[in-house]
Amino acid sequence: MVFIPAEKVPPLFIPHGFFSKKIKIAYGYDEYRDGWVNINPKKEHYSFEDNIYGTDMKCTIEEIPLFWKDHIKKIDINQKADLLQLERSNIKNKELLSDPWRNIPHFKVQVFFFFSWYRKTIAILGKLILALKDKKKFSYYLNRVIYRVLNKRF
Repeated sequence: MVFIPAEKVPPLFIPHGFFSKKIKIAYGYDEYRDGWVNINPKKEHYSFEDNIYGTDMKCTIEEIPLFWKDHIKKIDINQKADLLQLERSNIKNKELLSDPWRNIPHFKVQVFFFFSWYRKTIAILGKLILALKDKKKFSYYLNRVIYRVLNKRF
């Protein structure tokens, strides 16, 4: 089965301090800071993969979700961080998120979508084959397949 792993498209989360309007953001730091939302587009791993050197988000400070803005208490930007390099890394991350399928062989994607789109017809064909001994069931499933094909309801 073809799927997009969480390492490429991370799960959503509610940041620590959101409901008390005390979100603290650490931007551009290499080490993970507990109790903070760690943002670093250069990081290779997310915090759910590596809770020492991972990051919670891979975006720029300007791309923090808008509904967080009123809930942020403090933003700590690493003065030693190369902001231009963080921006370049963010562009790479956006490209990956815009097309997470790009590194999967094209054939696998086609096979996955073929079975996804035609699963009902394939299931009916399977039942048709199993019903070869019973003329009544065979006739029923054959009519369903013909109906689906003629009405383009794959």
